[in-house]
Amino acid sequence: MDTTWSMIYVAIVAWGLQISFGYFQVRAFNQILRELSRKGSVRIGRTKSRWKPRTVVIFVTGDDEKIVDFAYMSGVSIFSRPKRKPCLIGQPLPLSNNVLSQLSSPLQEAISVANCENP
Repeated sequence: MDTTWSMIYVAIVAWGLQISFGYFQVRAFNQILRELSRKGSVRIGRTKSRWKPRTVVIFVTGDDEKIVDFAYMSGVSIFSRPKRKPCLIGQPLPLSNNVLSQLSSPLQEAISVANCENP
């Protein structure tokens, strides 16, 4: 077997691994989305940058427009999984500048997108 076929086999294995890990990432996202949707009204937002790591936020609001639960996913790889951010639970919407200043820039952008697109 020459090096060309070896590289083809490595590429096929890497592609298969990427597909399977991507499946697990989407499954984890859908699982947390199902869990959060049982708690109230769900809002989803993501950063719009094409060349920076993407951040996706999911938060649940109650009837009083306070955050009931919050999760986010951030990164460029298929290994990123949803994480919780309990410090935002109970905060009223729209979030104050004081609360937003404590968050990273991608989280701020994704939250603003979720607020604008889901009134």
